[in-house]
Amino acid sequence: MNLQQLVILLVLCFSIKFCWCFEDDNNNDEQLGDFEIGEAFDEDIETFDNLHDVKGEDTLKDDILQDYQNLDVGKRNFNSDVTLGYVTPWNNHGYDVAKWAAQKFTHISPVWFQLKSAGSPIEDAPLFCQITGTHDIDSGWMDDIRKNNSKVKIVPRFLFEAWPVEDLKKFLYSEEVQRRCVKDIIRLLQKNQMDGAVIEIWVQIMSMTRGSAVEYLLEIIESWSKEFHKYGLEFILPMMPALDANYEETGIVNREVMRRLMSSVELFKCY
Repeated sequence: MNLQQLVILLVLCFSIKFCWCFEDDNNNDEQLGDFEIGEAFDEDIETFDNLHDVKGEDTLKDDILQDYQNLDVGKRNFNSDVTLGYVTPWNNHGYDVAKWAAQKFTHISPVWFQLKSAGSPIEDAPLFCQITGTHDIDSGWMDDIRKNNSKVKIVPRFLFEAWPVEDLKKFLYSEEVQRRCVKDIIRLLQKNQMDGAVIEIWVQIMSMTRGSAVEYLLEIIESWSKEFHKYGLEFILPMMPALDANYEETGIVNREVMRRLMSSVELFKCY
């Protein structure tokens, strides 16, 4: 990859920032059965002046300064198996870039959906998962993406968030609740002719339970991915590195956990 292509690739990257904080005072921690719960807690891009297919010639500083507003919409010039781009509803220009440069991607993930608790104050009432964000679905945009790249896969992101302690307990302990959730996700994907999903659940629950829910999460991921595969859908799991910047274990994942997950998940997306 030459220097100009690297600069253009950086422009195309869509990033999502995550921040988790924990309450250090043990007196303020809530308890969830066997789990200890902590608190889970644009700059506008200029419109590109030109769209063109950048060739692979040697690139100099002057070329970059001259062409920085040009968007390379040609085919990928590298052999990486997977290129996944996120698109956020609050960045309209990102929708356009993804559409124009669709040939650069194997997967595009619109950041549309949240997976929330739809609990009831009535004791012993059934718990359901509520999928929010459906108002952001843009079928016309997905059609345009596929016109420019018929092989690209649309895999929207589902973020697991806003679960009260008691509802999280029911979710982790109840296979029936888990089944209802994954069925709802699959129905939404099929209805909108999507190819799979990015399910942001591992880091969220591991953070909320301070790493105590590994076995429960493994069973959920294995079960959900099996349901996805039954309908020809891809299951993509975001995951943090096992080590932090100081090479200390984060506690989010280890070798054995990764080994088990790799048998169930098509792709991992690293933060």
